[in-house]
Amino acid sequence: MLSCKSRVVKLSRFVLGIDCEEVRRAQDAGPRLTRRRRHYRPATGNSVMELGSYQDQSQATFSLTDEDHTLANSLRFTLNQDPRVTFCGYSIPHPSDARVNIRVQTTGDPASEVLKDSCQDLMLICQHVRSTFDQAVVEFKNKKGPDAMNIEP
Repeated sequence: MLSCKSRVVKLSRFVLGIDCEEVRRAQDAGPRLTRRRRHYRPATGNSVMELGSYQDQSQATFSLTDEDHTLANSLRFTLNQDPRVTFCGYSIPHPSDARVNIRVQTTGDPASEVLKDSCQDLMLICQHVRSTFDQAVVEFKNKKGPDAMNIEP
């Protein structure tokens, strides 16, 4: 019989490079963006609880609070790209519960280490997308002029 223990690890919303000041400015920009306001939460120190057996560290379930499909599906994608992962899936227990359960099974490496590596890979992907977008905006402004992106209501 496996004994199940839990460990709480504090993470910040800044792990994915989300700047809360930029989110607030975007929310104040117009009604189209404020409609989704509930998806943007300030960085209050989200918690991740790891549920699993300390005897077999190659499989674990991680419960992420204050998260939804956005992070869970991205993590699932990056985890499934890792050759050390044999199974990865996520579930949201209830739509009104802001919690995501991510199940990770590996070929032998500790599941928590594989999850950390996948989080780092996801951060690199997000940084690449952000830098590519910023570069495209600069090129657009240089081509069309500095006032090309000023949007008046």
